[in-house]
Amino acid sequence: MSDYWTQHPIFTRLTAPTQPFARHAVLHDMEVELARLDRRPGLATRVNHFVERGVPYFAPADPRYREWAAKAAALWDELLDRSPSAAKSALV
Repeated sequence: MSDYWTQHPIFTRLTAPTQPFARHAVLHDMEVELARLDRRPGLATRVNHFVERGVPYFAPADPRYREWAAKAAALWDELLDRSPSAAKSALV
């Protein structure tokens, strides 16, 4: 996992010990952003699968949890890259 992902605002939201609801809100934000896009079957499948799995047990030091948070950040960036209205301000 690169340092880029560990500095990403989504990664930070998902690994922060305070505000546990924010971890679930990220998944909702992904669905909302996906709904704004034109139909993108590959991206929609990846985002829907990720959201359906839900938030794993909170263990920010666990490499698997950190990998999950990095994947969320990568999906978020992909959503924003394809979005006509950049929602970057909504993630912080």
